[in-house]
Amino acid sequence: MNKLILFALSVAMLQGCIPSDPDVEIKSSRSSITQVSTSVSSSSATTTVKPCICSTSLGTNPLMVWDFDSNKVTSTGFQLVDGVCGNAAKVPPDSTFDLNYAMAADMSTGAVEFDFKAGTSWDSTESYMLLGNDGARLLLVYSNGDISFMKNQSDIHINTSVKIQLSANHWSHIIAQWGPSGLWLNVDGVKNGIATETRSYQPSPRTAAENELKIGGKTYCCMEGVGLHNTLGANGSYDNIRLYNHEIMSIKPACSLIDSSSIITNYSFDVANVDASTHLTSLPLVPGTCGTAAQVDATHPIDLGHVLLATQAQGSVELDYQPTSVTTTPLTILGNEGSRFQLIYSAGTLYYLKNYPDLPKVIQAKVSLVSGSWYSIKADWGSQGMRLYVNKELISSNTDTTSYLESTRGDNNNLELAGKSSCCMEAIGLYSATTAQGLYDQIVIRNVQK
Repeated sequence: MNKLILFALSVAMLQGCIPSDPDVEIKSSRSSITQVSTSVSSSSATTTVKPCICSTSLGTNPLMVWDFDSNKVTSTGFQLVDGVCGNAAKVPPDSTFDLNYAMAADMSTGAVEFDFKAGTSWDSTESYMLLGNDGARLLLVYSNGDISFMKNQSDIHINTSVKIQLSANHWSHIIAQWGPSGLWLNVDGVKNGIATETRSYQPSPRTAAENELKIGGKTYCCMEGVGLHNTLGANGSYDNIRLYNHEIMSIKPACSLIDSSSIITNYSFDVANVDASTHLTSLPLVPGTCGTAAQVDATHPIDLGHVLLATQAQGSVELDYQPTSVTTTPLTILGNEGSRFQLIYSAGTLYYLKNYPDLPKVIQAKVSLVSGSWYSIKADWGSQGMRLYVNKELISSNTDTTSYLESTRGDNNNLELAGKSSCCMEAIGLYSATTAQGLYDQIVIRNVQK
């Protein structure tokens, strides 16, 4: 075994890398690292080496892998640097790294997965190519706070995007997937997609070069679907690049983690669970955190049909919520007209109101709710005071142990996802009607505080 291979194995063991499938090996050349054969090739020897595969990867049985641990030579287009596991490829802004693999055939189902860290000269207001081919038949780009995944066909622009800021101090995990579950992009767990977009990957018929996977060196071609018309370069480091011919993300996860105890009402928005009496059947349904979610906007105001009546000494309201657009208008996420229970998001602050007649009861916390991201929100009351949680983290509380007290005016106790009038919000400085917009899933109302 030559010294290069011994050095590679020694570094791998020191870094705690765990070899993957013992039957999978890596072929290395001076210009690329591609998992296509059963050997590592150097200038003077061919020796079997097991790759280091990190636990960040969600998929199994990849079609191709570029993990950069079998080559210790600085090659054209990239430099070897420390990665998530072993080595990573640093691609400078003025370089192009060709992955030496052409996606030249139709692929009905597939995914691309990789770890990425922005370069030290990264400018969040600029645009960069992350990975893909020149024909934008499969392409990931960053532009001014958005990562977009394009899977275009001839004269058809197909894309989805996630709002996120990439950092030179953080490895981000990125997955782009297409298939029967739709077109999906996942960046560090922030997921967005089009469930109805199930068309295959279709290669460019113009030139073979437009189907070659690469990093950097993107021409202006074919990105008008996301508003880009200029050439794009790379700027960052890559590790564990994988191409699959199957889906690797579960779009409809199981609901087994939902605690079914002490539930008064549960709205899951799956067709079998929608009660026609609540007027929920008219809601657009989209992929949610578990099954389907309800899409609410100005044209779809919804009364949940559940009335919080009478004194309730303790209880909780829980929901999964995703804003669908960035807005400066105060949003009623969920609540009733009398603000006896209300969740409001305004100017970067999440408010929880549990008012009494002429006696406001409010807790609040600064929270950044980003369009395209799901948030688990819970507000409860009882012997442990008023408490507000986001993603299972307690963000605000007080010592008020008073009961929920219903309004005595009309139907002001109905829980709604439809905004509300100007009533009863003066304690938080709001005197105008609020709107509602976003995706909702798993709304749970309980009669206990837990």
